[in-house]
Amino acid sequence: MKVGIFDDLLGYASELGLQEAELREAIKTWCRGTRYKACLTEGAARVDLNGADVGSVTQAEATRFKK
Repeated sequence: MKVGIFDDLLGYASELGLQEAELREAIKTWCRGTRYKACLTEGAARVDLNGADVGSVTQAEATRFKK
């Protein structure tokens, strides 16, 4: 998932009928999950809301999330 995707999602909050706090909680829940953490390997693609490649997971990020 793209770093900063929360800001992108915030632009759709009213369309989705969600409050900022609800979006924040949803992102936190997803990022704490085992499936997300398992995908955070060095070099893994980071994607935006449209699925476009916007970078990759760095070694430092991969190491931090494996703890």
